[in-house]
Amino acid sequence: MPAPYRSILALPGALAFCGAGLLARMPASMMGLSLLLLLSAERGSYTLAGQVTAAYVFLAAVVSPFQARLVDRLGQRAVLLPLTLVNLVAKGAMVLSIASDLPSPFPQLCAAAGGATSPLVGAYARARWSALLRDRPELRAAYALESLVEDLCAVVGPPLAALLADAFSPLAGLVLAIGCGFAGTVLFAAQRRTEPPRRPPGQRTREPLGVARLGPVCLTTAGLGLLSGSVNFTVVAFCSEQGVRGLSGLVLGAVAGASVLAALFVGAVGLPPRRLVRLAALATAALSAALPLAAAVPSGAVVLVGVAVTLLAFAAAPTTIASFTLVERLVPASRLSEGIAWTTSFLLGGYALGGALTAVVIDNFHAGFLVPPAVALVTACCAFLIPRTPSASLQPTR
Repeated sequence: MPAPYRSILALPGALAFCGAGLLARMPASMMGLSLLLLLSAERGSYTLAGQVTAAYVFLAAVVSPFQARLVDRLGQRAVLLPLTLVNLVAKGAMVLSIASDLPSPFPQLCAAAGGATSPLVGAYARARWSALLRDRPELRAAYALESLVEDLCAVVGPPLAALLADAFSPLAGLVLAIGCGFAGTVLFAAQRRTEPPRRPPGQRTREPLGVARLGPVCLTTAGLGLLSGSVNFTVVAFCSEQGVRGLSGLVLGAVAGASVLAALFVGAVGLPPRRLVRLAALATAALSAALPLAAAVPSGAVVLVGVAVTLLAFAAAPTTIASFTLVERLVPASRLSEGIAWTTSFLLGGYALGGALTAVVIDNFHAGFLVPPAVALVTACCAFLIPRTPSASLQPTR
């Protein structure tokens, strides 16, 4: 393991909450593909699958900043433990609505409830790292490690969901994802040693979040979410059309593997985050143009598409990592969880919109691979709107 990661994981309690966070984030990589495989196979509609997935992700995006604000005020343990129980019930209702073949809008409503009550463990893990490391240079490696953890889930999750769908049922993937999320979140919340201090009860004044500075970062991550959602839906649809539906999980796993390598690279280099965001966004826009070209090849298209989306993921991952690093520098320390939550919300909202939009394009125009290049170009434009981080005199007190 590279030296920066060894040093931060050696901190007291760091390895424990990082491992629990990995388990808690397994649903993020498994549920979307399991829902897509189940609904598209049983009801033959990518549009319905996109609606259910979008309802889950969109409500998670809308509610999570307010959840994070409550966590900043009351503490992670006080909020996450009861929230996890409510989320277990909501996701159980979602599974029952799908298994019982209930008509719309019941699956969408249950999915929305499951998303709205999903704990945003990624934001809270980053807040723990910020509390442990403060302004130390190792914080960039810690944020890269969190992205690596999320990508490791994405490496394991899609192939596992596809394997369970082929061997048993996509419901098996949903059940496993829900169990991992519940157990991981409980273990994460139970670790009080590394929990960031909550805001003092008598502190009513709040520092401004800095919307003008944070807004372009959020728009950039929204574009990355749109890109990811459009690529995931298009890969599944394309593999299904080619008669190799089971390979979709392996392709998406390879995509996540490329993101892991990119996270390792970013954590080990010292390129300024603002410059890294811009360079990575430009590379992503350039590589996205290869997707429709690869899909148009008569023979071996699946392999070429797999290579193209893997390279695209390697270019896009540094944009996400550097964006979260910028958030830590742009928002007050007392509102860090909320700032990360807003950034994550735009990422999730973009993913939901990208999946739903691409599903409609696939069902009506059979041109899903035209969506990612357009999205990547807009994302690159947003990346160049991100301002410089404040000078030392303007940095919030920590």
